[in-house]
Amino acid sequence: MAIAPEQRVFLNSDWVAANLTFLSEILISVTSHLKSVYAAVFDVKKDFETVQHAPLLNISSWVNMSFPYLAFADDLVLVASSHAGLQSNLDNLVRGLTIAGLVICPEKSHSISFVSVGKTRKIKVLTETTFKLGYKYLTPLEVTECWKYLGISFTARGVKTFRKKIEELLRRISEAPLKTFQRMDILWIFLLPSGIYQLLFARVGIAILKALDILVRAAVRRWLKLLRDVAVGFFTAPPSASGLGIPSFLRSIPIWILAYLRNEFELEYPPAHSLVDCPYFSRRVEWAEREAVVDGHFLGSTLKVKNFWKAKLLGTVDGRDLETFKGSKLSTTWIVPDVRMIPVRDYVSYLQIVSNSLPTRLRTSHGSRADRVLPKCRVGCNEVESAYHISQQCVRTHETRTVRDNKITQVVADRYLKRLECKERTAQPNICRTEEA
Repeated sequence: MAIAPEQRVFLNSDWVAANLTFLSEILISVTSHLKSVYAAVFDVKKDFETVQHAPLLNISSWVNMSFPYLAFADDLVLVASSHAGLQSNLDNLVRGLTIAGLVICPEKSHSISFVSVGKTRKIKVLTETTFKLGYKYLTPLEVTECWKYLGISFTARGVKTFRKKIEELLRRISEAPLKTFQRMDILWIFLLPSGIYQLLFARVGIAILKALDILVRAAVRRWLKLLRDVAVGFFTAPPSASGLGIPSFLRSIPIWILAYLRNEFELEYPPAHSLVDCPYFSRRVEWAEREAVVDGHFLGSTLKVKNFWKAKLLGTVDGRDLETFKGSKLSTTWIVPDVRMIPVRDYVSYLQIVSNSLPTRLRTSHGSRADRVLPKCRVGCNEVESAYHISQQCVRTHETRTVRDNKITQVVADRYLKRLECKERTAQPNICRTEEA
């Protein structure tokens, strides 16, 4: 069975990146070269349910169309340089799909027309142009109107920026009646992956990526009740290094752009090799390679990015002591648990302790003590209220510390007594429990 090269879904290549890059190059070249372009986006109605087996045996007779198009599964994009050319392509497409028993869904199909105005050297988007698709007409798109192709939001200017959408999603998550675990799950599983996928093909710069990182960290800081001066590495470091594992758009997007737009095109797909000559492709790769260099080191993989943020966290004053956790998995597996067995209040408190951001008087008054007098404990201990004082010296936490130590001692003593019961000889104990203990 012969398969057209444009049917990338059946080939061993990154067809999603190729199609999206080709479409972005077309939209950008319209304004840069001032050329008229007519395009149409289609969605085939229930193609995997209605297609018959007989037409598939002769698939080469209707798939190998002679006009420019981008195809992936049930999503099609036709491109032409004139109105009559696109209408002719539409007629040929409908004729070929009818042979295969497929029908285009008019409700999910649109057209967009770019017309070059030679005297003013501008591009005009025609909203009154209509194209006939069988017995129905395609809905024309306006300049600011959004449409989707392969999960990416496009406008007449190209890939839509994700900033406004992520602001709205973070606001809705914060206002919804959700628990802290649920908010973090939505962030890890849905919001960040969808944002990364959109930003891979959008024309964004360092300023936008920094702004998105600040928005995400501000929302997480509110959800987990963390202080404003918590180390950035605590948010972005992997959970194995006692971090939250939230990807940084600033450091991760350039790495993933290189993986999508350069490395994946080295597979078995000759048409994708032509992208190397596209100006949009070249600019994106050059930008990603330039931004992937941090402090003279090239962060060319996800592992290097994780190690970078791990070093950032352990290099701070708050994260210096976390170096001792790297040999104990039990000390870090609870940060992103699979089964929620920790109460929300305790989970938030644990994260505050790990990030060294307990709201003590010494920490919250940092930078605002004009008289340089260290604040004393609010309980009346006549000691500076620091994290060390609360966890090791304060009178209010003395009972909790005693109960913890007693439980640990009791577990050790019970296990040692069980070992003595299994032996007939008398053994000398290593731990002696006294009345003072």
